[in-house]
Amino acid sequence: MKRHRMILIIVLIVLVGIGIYYGARVHFKEKLEADKPIVGEDIQEPQDPEEIRIGVDNYSNWHEVQNHNSIGEANAYAEKRLEKSYNVYLNRVFVDIGYDWDGIVFLPIRSIGEGLNWRIIWIPDKQMIQVVKGDEEAFVDVVNFFGKAYVSLDILAHVLNLDSIAIEDGKIHISEGDIKEWQQGIGEIKGSSFYIDDMKMTDAAYKLDEDIYIPSKIFAMSFGRIYRYNAEEGFITIDGNRVEAILIDGIPYSQLAHLEEIIDTADHSFSYDAMGNKGKKVEVVYKGPDKKRIALTFDDYIDAEVLPLLDVLDAHDVKGSFFIIGNTIDVNKDILEEIYNRGHIIANHTWDHLNNHSIPEDEFRGQLISTQLVIKKHLGIVPKYYRPPGGYYNSKMLKIARDIGLKTVMWSLNSNDASFDSKPAHITEQVLKNLSNGSIIVMHTKRKSTIEALPEIIKKARQQGYEFVGIDALIP
Repeated sequence: MKRHRMILIIVLIVLVGIGIYYGARVHFKEKLEADKPIVGEDIQEPQDPEEIRIGVDNYSNWHEVQNHNSIGEANAYAEKRLEKSYNVYLNRVFVDIGYDWDGIVFLPIRSIGEGLNWRIIWIPDKQMIQVVKGDEEAFVDVVNFFGKAYVSLDILAHVLNLDSIAIEDGKIHISEGDIKEWQQGIGEIKGSSFYIDDMKMTDAAYKLDEDIYIPSKIFAMSFGRIYRYNAEEGFITIDGNRVEAILIDGIPYSQLAHLEEIIDTADHSFSYDAMGNKGKKVEVVYKGPDKKRIALTFDDYIDAEVLPLLDVLDAHDVKGSFFIIGNTIDVNKDILEEIYNRGHIIANHTWDHLNNHSIPEDEFRGQLISTQLVIKKHLGIVPKYYRPPGGYYNSKMLKIARDIGLKTVMWSLNSNDASFDSKPAHITEQVLKNLSNGSIIVMHTKRKSTIEALPEIIKKARQQGYEFVGIDALIP
């Protein structure tokens, strides 16, 4: 009797277990269908018919769906937070963009302060900005929004001793000292596209009396040069060299011929009013095809700390894809060459790693072009792929990337190694439990935990039948 009772109990436990298993499967399927990215409040799906999202119909698990949704939500939040904006003019020259946050106007302190010859110094341990000019000095609490430091208009006016501020028609005009007169663009002005090496630099180049004029700042940025506006004296410089310029709609413009005297452009070609890549579809890739091939991708800065990462990849015969911040390349050109010579893909992660929602369109072009050109200078190649810092992008940015010849590549699997506190075991678990066919895995350079986690990730992934490839093998 006892034996029969025991058998009955075992049978009941098995049946309950089977019920739980199939119930979980049904729940997972229903949950996955419910969480799939669809047009609605959960995610900002493309409204532009030109935009194609690759891989979003091929999601295999909750992580991939939630990853996509979180990216969409972050971009929606950024655009909502920045929707009430002001073009900021300092002594008649456009310098940056300010925002109304909860009824308070905030302005970027660096571009305005440096324009008035204040030294702007970031103090990391205090999370403050120090401003210094002659004998004057102050420490300022800032709002660090997307990598830029903002200060309320009232505090900025007090700290920088601003003479006059006027707000009207979506513009903020700051006047300080004696305003110098600029030569203004005159005559019939017709804006056109301007290209460097078939990459669109701007849609606002002009011809005046047969001379081509280019926005001086964008030209300098595209070559990774240091542009400065001296509002007190009324002139601009590139790498410390004073530049002749005229003012068109508040933007300093310089003759192309004059800019070529300051920046060596001998290895580059220019075209005016060309078509470039216009007409090509705008693509953003989240995941590869439904095959057992996956890609390791690494974002951010490069220096000698990248070498141990390369050694681990070499030891396991894995080729990765590196999305590199441009402003770290010149001083680490040997590291760039080492990454490339070991067979890894070199890709674009912008020049300064800003959130590109917060900068004007032409400055975003400069962020991409400068990184393209510095990589070309050292390697002789032009990257084909770009990843937006933090995953922040919109349709306009996708089109700009396309016009520069870049495909935008996101990720389907977040390793969660961005925090320096992440442990190897956590990174390993995060990757292995969420792997699927075509996974594009985002990781970061200069992370000891990532280096320690990779051997186990590579070993276990291969045991599951996955092949590691560069993103060029996943993206058509």
